[in-house]
Amino acid sequence: MSKQQYYIQCTLQKRTPNSRITQIAWIPEKFVIKDKVLKIRDQNDEWDDGWVVMSDGGARKEEKQLPDYRSMIRGHRRKTGDALPKESA
Repeated sequence: MSKQQYYIQCTLQKRTPNSRITQIAWIPEKFVIKDKVLKIRDQNDEWDDGWVVMSDGGARKEEKQLPDYRSMIRGHRRKTGDALPKESA
């Protein structure tokens, strides 16, 4: 039987030349180390480097308990009609 992987909800921050970007993300427990620099996947499923673990939100979940945001967004778009092709003028 494989060992269950847990995720912790954390605040991550990335500094760019003109600003700081902050986001909340579920990351594997083994990477939750304050001030650790991480590479995470963006909306396009590409790796984005330079995210720093700022704090641990304390919430801990098994992988199967994590919310599937992509599925939730797709469902919302279907229900509201946002997923339909746009009509050209």
